[in-house]
Amino acid sequence: MLTGDAQSGRVFFNEGRIVDAESAGAKGEAGFRRVVEITSGSFEFQKSAETFPITIQAPSNTNLILDTLRQLDESALEGGN
Repeated sequence: MLTGDAQSGRVFFNEGRIVDAESAGAKGEAGFRRVVEITSGSFEFQKSAETFPITIQAPSNTNLILDTLRQLDESALEGGN
């Protein structure tokens, strides 16, 4: 759980792999993007034996993070968020 001044979000992992996220009503990759946009605040890690549904189909966490950051950069260059 990440909590910032204006928004909060959650990222779900199965065996270390990011499989879902939610923030500001968005889920999956859109939710993950909103989580990445949180620039200050606090986080809490909650371990769970639960297996979460897979809504993010990225080859790896690294690919997901880099693709998300690229999208944010492109959006900033275009003048939108």
